[in-house]
Amino acid sequence: MDPAEIGGIAVEHWRRGDILDWLAERPGPGTSPGRPSGSRNRLPLGQISTRAAEILADEPTITAARVAQMLGINTNTAQRAVAEARHAAVRRLLEQQPELTAQAICERLGYPGWAARRALETARAPPAGTDA
Repeated sequence: MDPAEIGGIAVEHWRRGDILDWLAERPGPGTSPGRPSGSRNRLPLGQISTRAAEILADEPTITAARVAQMLGINTNTAQRAVAEARHAAVRRLLEQQPELTAQAICERLGYPGWAARRALETARAPPAGTDA
């Protein structure tokens, strides 16, 4: 690189040959550490929520990371699936007992306190897109 002066300001100047040499030496596709081309979740998307709910019913305090490991899916996908399964379970309980508390959810479903509180808040919130 040769610095050039334009209007009294030093500007980096790259010779065309240097750029062409650099481009020729650049690593090609497939050399980045990203997700391998064509890789997929081991479980089809349509089955993730169902399986997460089944696992959560068997082990209420399970972490999303563990669910991801068990199902062979991304941790973010597992977090969404576990949260939705908890919210759905709490919504079903609220239909029977609208005055339910987070403590009662902990006792009935075995969820950790933070998870019970979050699921209860979400279940009681009006659906997205409504003015309620």
